[in-house]
Amino acid sequence: MTASILKIFEAYSRGEVVDRDGHTALDELITEANGDPKTWLGRVEAFLREPRPCPTSYWIALEFLLAYSSLRSPLLPNLLEDRLAGDRLEARARASIYSMLAMLGKPVAADTIFKDTQLQAEEPLRWLDLALPSIADPDLKTDLVRAAIRQGHLNPKQFLARLEEFRIVAGRQFGNWLHTMVQCFTMADRTELTSALAPFGLRQPHSYNLSEAKPIKRGIRQLREKRQELSLA
Repeated sequence: MTASILKIFEAYSRGEVVDRDGHTALDELITEANGDPKTWLGRVEAFLREPRPCPTSYWIALEFLLAYSSLRSPLLPNLLEDRLAGDRLEARARASIYSMLAMLGKPVAADTIFKDTQLQAEEPLRWLDLALPSIADPDLKTDLVRAAIRQGHLNPKQFLARLEEFRIVAGRQFGNWLHTMVQCFTMADRTELTSALAPFGLRQPHSYNLSEAKPIKRGIRQLREKRQELSLA
C-alpha cells in the first residue's frame, strides 16, 4: 500500500518532473489526495506505521503533501509523535515533523524546540519560524527576532516575508515594534526596509548636510542679535 507513496517521495527527492511545466509526481499526488482523501489518508497512515527509517527528503515531501492537501485525521499527529520519539532523525527531518504537528493542531511544546540546539545551529531561520508560535511571552519573541537580525540569520527580504507573523508577535504596537527592529539592521539595510515599510508609518531617516546647517546657524545668530538689541534698549 505504501509503495506508491515511497516511489513518489523518492522521485521528489531526486527532483524529477513529469511535464514541461515542471510539475512533479508529488504535485499530482496532492491533486489526487484532495480528490480522494480517504484512500490517500490510509496510505499516509500506513507509511507512518512502518518502522523503516526514512531519508530526510521523505519527511520534507510529506510536509509538503500535508500543507497542500486536506489529509487530516485524529490519528496522524499520534503517528508523527511516535516517529519523532522513536526514529533517529536529522534536524531538518525533525523540523518537518514539528511543522506537521502544528498544522494538525498538536504543536510540540516550546521546550522541545528550544532544546533542539542542533536545528537552531544548522537552520536558525527555520528554528525561529517554529519557535515564535510556540511561546506566549511577547518580549521573548521580540528578543528572538532581534537576535536573529543581529546574528545575520534574518535579512531584509526574509524579514519582509514574515510581516504577518511579526504582526502577531507585536500586537497593537506593530508600528513601534517595526521601528525598533529596523534599527537592528545595518544602515544600508535600514534604508531598504524603511522604504518598503513606509505604508506602516516608517519614514526615511533624515539626512543632515551643511547646506541645511547654514540657514539654521544664521537664524540662531539673528535671534541672539535681536535679544541683545532688546536688552540695550
